[in-house]
Amino acid sequence: MASWFVHHETYVPVLLGRRAKRLRLSTGLYYHTTAASLDEGRSVVKVIGRSLSRPIRLPVPHPIIRIVASLSAFYYEVLYTVLATFSTVWTGLYYASVSTSGLHYFSIALGEIVGSQLSGYLMDWSYRRLKD
Repeated sequence: MASWFVHHETYVPVLLGRRAKRLRLSTGLYYHTTAASLDEGRSVVKVIGRSLSRPIRLPVPHPIIRIVASLSAFYYEVLYTVLATFSTVWTGLYYASVSTSGLHYFSIALGEIVGSQLSGYLMDWSYRRLKD
């Protein structure tokens, strides 16, 4: 209950609504508005339809976004396939126990950690080299 008096509001739409109300009262101009008041005349179906069509409207006119999204989808598919079949390969093909086959996920995690740290350094190095 004490937090009600100690903590301040942080939700952005509420803060912007208060600011717009304060500006309307101090300036007398009614064009200060909030995002919520702009959506008052729209139907729910129109708002949902526009929101659901955004993922389609973005890549259609931009081929580079289609290429990057396709590559990301391919990489995700390969990663998911490897992770899904990793344990099956070790238990079925190499006859390892289930607990031992689970340990092989540590090598994937270690490789990703080392790769992310090393690639960050290498990108910085190549940027400095290409910049000069």
